[in-house]
Amino acid sequence: MARIASVQTEPIYYDVRDRALNPYSPDFDAAQVIEQVRRPNVEKQCERLRQAGENRADLVVLTEGSEVMGNWCQASDRPEARKQVVCEIPGETTEAYGAIARQYSMHVVAGLHERVGDTYYNAAVLIGRDGQIIGKYHKVHLTQAERAGITCGSDYPVFDTDIGRVGILICYDWIYPESLASLACNGPDLVCFPTHGYGWTEDLGEVTAKCRAADHSVNVAMAMTPSKFGPGRSCIVNRAGQIVADAGYHRDCIIYADLDLRLQRYDKFFVDESISDLGGRLFVDRRPETYKILTMEQPPALEKHMAQEHVRRRHEPEQRLARAHAGWAYDAENDRIME
Repeated sequence: MARIASVQTEPIYYDVRDRALNPYSPDFDAAQVIEQVRRPNVEKQCERLRQAGENRADLVVLTEGSEVMGNWCQASDRPEARKQVVCEIPGETTEAYGAIARQYSMHVVAGLHERVGDTYYNAAVLIGRDGQIIGKYHKVHLTQAERAGITCGSDYPVFDTDIGRVGILICYDWIYPESLASLACNGPDLVCFPTHGYGWTEDLGEVTAKCRAADHSVNVAMAMTPSKFGPGRSCIVNRAGQIVADAGYHRDCIIYADLDLRLQRYDKFFVDESISDLGGRLFVDRRPETYKILTMEQPPALEKHMAQEHVRRRHEPEQRLARAHAGWAYDAENDRIME
């Protein structure tokens, strides 16, 4: 058995009116971003990791962007500003998380933003019991706002650990059934899911969590960022699609579930023990030769949607950057911060 934990905690918010934090302001000060935003948020996550360690967790999942650098990553037209505040992996933040993983001999999955040269990713890192990085994942499906400055990932890796094989998805990946279907083909026992979003609605979020786990016969551990008016609802779901731990509407909590990650899901419709694992049955009965349309770059439905002007405009690069500017109250035409 492995004790799985998901952390649901609000970030330490910052004042977007503070010009020292604004990458578009002439008063921008990277040191203030690090001291007021990144380090306090990392320390808050470290406190939750210590709490989970004291409760003998084997693996802990933190939220997406746990160091809260996403808005700086999106400021692609301010390359020097974002370079100064976004960490590399390994780096200061993974060292902090790794030290606690090593202290309590547990695994940590943490959502982070990563700088690789001049390229930026919405990433999640898997840290082992020895505090060393086992692997990392780059979010494949980015929102339009993220695409202003963040690069899409391109694959769905799975990592071996002593409790089972671990895969990762992040936030918007969850909305696409193809994401977990692709990841499941690599054979994870547990899918870790750091996220800022629960689903299109709360009801759909719960249904999606159950169905994603049951459809692919995998365990799921979701760590959701809550808010004053957001549902939270971080959860741990077993292979049968049953929610075995639910954080509800708490704005600061940790949930736990003891799971045998390698335990098969019994197929009650078969007496033949050679296919008693329902996950095995689902893979044996796949028809991949019929799925080719899923990998078409221009399927018929896309042509229909892109015929609508508002859909086309939403995907224009200048519209993406305009969203990043709006988040910082930056008037690009007049090169000024709006009051």
